[in-house]
Amino acid sequence: MYNNMRYFIAILLVFIVNKSMAQKSLYHEIRYSRFIYPIDSLITEKRDSETRLWEDMRKMHIIHDTANNKTIYKTYEVDGNTGEFYDEPNVQQEYRFDNNKKVFELLTYTTSYFDTTLSEKFEFYNGDLQTPDSTYHYKRDYGSGELELFRIYKYSKDNSVIEEFQFRWDNAYSEWDTNTSNKYDYSFDGDLLVQYVIYTGNNTSNGIFWKNANKFIYEYTYFGELEHSYNYKWNNVNSRWELIGEHTNEYNVEENIVLSKRINNDPQTGTYKERLKWEYTYDTVNKKIEQNTYQNSFGTYGPSVERTTYFYSVPDTSSESTSVHEMVNNEEIQIYPNPSEGQITMELKGFIHPIKIRVLNTAGQTIYSDSKIIHETHSFNLSGPGGIYFLEITSGSSRFYRKILLNNK
Repeated sequence: MYNNMRYFIAILLVFIVNKSMAQKSLYHEIRYSRFIYPIDSLITEKRDSETRLWEDMRKMHIIHDTANNKTIYKTYEVDGNTGEFYDEPNVQQEYRFDNNKKVFELLTYTTSYFDTTLSEKFEFYNGDLQTPDSTYHYKRDYGSGELELFRIYKYSKDNSVIEEFQFRWDNAYSEWDTNTSNKYDYSFDGDLLVQYVIYTGNNTSNGIFWKNANKFIYEYTYFGELEHSYNYKWNNVNSRWELIGEHTNEYNVEENIVLSKRINNDPQTGTYKERLKWEYTYDTVNKKIEQNTYQNSFGTYGPSVERTTYFYSVPDTSSESTSVHEMVNNEEIQIYPNPSEGQITMELKGFIHPIKIRVLNTAGQTIYSDSKIIHETHSFNLSGPGGIYFLEITSGSSRFYRKILLNNK
C-alpha cells in the first residue's frame, strides 16, 4: 500500500480532511472518493474580509509519469505586494523511482528570498521479511542551517505498515537521541486503517519508555469510504484517552465525498461544537472539483471563506493500457464477450463478501450499477455509445477493475 505513491483525488483529500494523520505518515491511504483520475493542478483562494472578494492564495502543479506516479509537485505562493503568483515555486518536491517503480528518494526544495535550498529529503530502503524497511529523513534546521537526520523503521505485515519508530541523530554525541523519538502503531481491518496511535519516547536505564500521546480511530462506509474519524489526546493526570475532535463525511450516490465537518470537543465540559465544514461539487464536463470551506461562528455558518479548485485529466483511452486505478489481474474474474455489443456476462468465483458492481464511462460517471449480485454468474446489458468503459467490482474492502470495449453503433 505505502509503496504506491500515485496521488489521485482521494489522496489529496486526505491532506484536507485529516491533516494530522496524513502529515504524520506517508505510508497509508484513506479513501474519501471513488474518483479515480490524477490531479494536474489546484488553486486556492481566500475571501477578503473587507471587500468580500476572492483573492488568490496558493496554487500547485503536479506532474505524473505515464503510470500516473507523481514525479514533481510544485507549490506557488502569492506576492503580497502585487497580488500575483511568484514565477518560481516556494516548495518543489521530486520523487525518484527505482527499476521496480518504488520510490527510493523524495527531495523537497524550499525557496526563500530567491535562494533555493534542499530543506528535506527522504531515502527509502525496502527491507525483507526479516529486516524492517528503513527510511532516512533529513530535515533542515534553519537555526544552524544544517540538515538534521532522522531514521524511521517500519515493520510491515500483509503489505501494510503496522509499527513505525522514528529517532533523531544527535551530532554532539554521535548517537541516536531516544529522548526525541516517536512510535506509531497501526491497526487494520483488511486493508482499511481503523486505528492509529502515537507515542513519545523517554530514555530510561531500562530502555525507552513509550508514553501515550494521540490516538485516531476510523470508521468506514460499507464500501470503504471514511465516514467518521475521532481524535483522542492522552490525559496524563487522569490516565485516560479524551476525545478532542472528530470528522464526519457524507457521500453522494456516486460515492464521492460531498460534505465533511470538523467537530471540536472540550474534554472538561463535554461540549461539542462544529468548527469547519467543507462542501465539494464535481464538474465532469470541465474536469474539475471545487471545495468550499465554511467557518462556524456562534452556531451559524457564514459564506465560504476559502475555496480550492482541483483540475484533473482523463487518461488517454486510445492506448491498450488498462490502468485507471489499481488494476488487479484476478483469474477468478472473467468478463465476456469483450469487446461486446451490449450483453456482458461476468463469472465471479471465490468471493466471500456481498458483491456490488458499477460501470463508469471515461468521464468517471456511473452508467450502470447493481448492488445485489448473489450468483457466481451474472449478466447485464450495457447500452450507450461505443467506446471504452470501466467495470468496478466491490466485495468487502476489495476492489477490482476491468476495461470493457463496447461496439454499439
